[in-house]
Amino acid sequence: RAACLQVNSLRELANVRRYGLTNPVAVVPNGVTIPSEGQLRTRSEFDREFPELAEKKIALFLSRLHEKKGLRHLIEAWSRLRRGFTDWHLVVAGPDDGFEGAIRAILKARDLEDSVTLTGPPHGEAEQSAFAAADVFVLPSFSEGFSMAVLEALASGLPIVITPGCNFEEATDAGAGFQAEPNAEDTERVLRDMMLMTDEERREMGERGRNLVKQRYTWDRVAEDMLEVYQWMIEGGDPPVCIVKD
Repeated sequence: RAACLQVNSLRELANVRRYGLTNPVAVVPNGVTIPSEGQLRTRSEFDREFPELAEKKIALFLSRLHEKKGLRHLIEAWSRLRRGFTDWHLVVAGPDDGFEGAIRAILKARDLEDSVTLTGPPHGEAEQSAFAAADVFVLPSFSEGFSMAVLEALASGLPIVITPGCNFEEATDAGAGFQAEPNAEDTERVLRDMMLMTDEERREMGERGRNLVKQRYTWDRVAEDMLEVYQWMIEGGDPPVCIVKD
């Protein structure tokens, strides 16, 4: 009997309808704080902790270390790429969610410990420092609801490599990154394309993503949308544009 349901994405809306609920639905995403221009260049904390990576280009994975996040096929793809891209390094950041031991075993078995670094979970300034140090953000996940890590990477001006399961077609449609199927072959292909781009091409791609976030995913925009939803629920009248009634 809810007057309105709220979801983060069109994929979630489709799931609500598939479940059989016919209530009006407000499609309002999570928001993010946009880093300042100064914060985008604040990588000093990362460089202090990992000075050996200061001269490397960095592909950053930042999420829970869980098998559904696609780390197994990401590492398989990286093992195929690393010999042709010795100036690149894969950084895996995030809290263990039952898969860290398996990751370390795979890295050792494939002799990848010199080209992949596990940092543990970054917090606060350390997280923004990791985004500032990275050249590409990659999340080859099988399934996401609405990934805050992808949103934060876009807000930080990073080009992204994601999967259909990340539910962020708006970003790839805007030219802010590439989409790969969640398997080693396609992840390798798409990462290769990203790594072969020039620094300027990646910067322009990242800027498109940052502009998308500024337009649609700031907390101010989210607050305005939710205020319109509450006013419509109380006062009636024409529904706001974020409401889907059928």
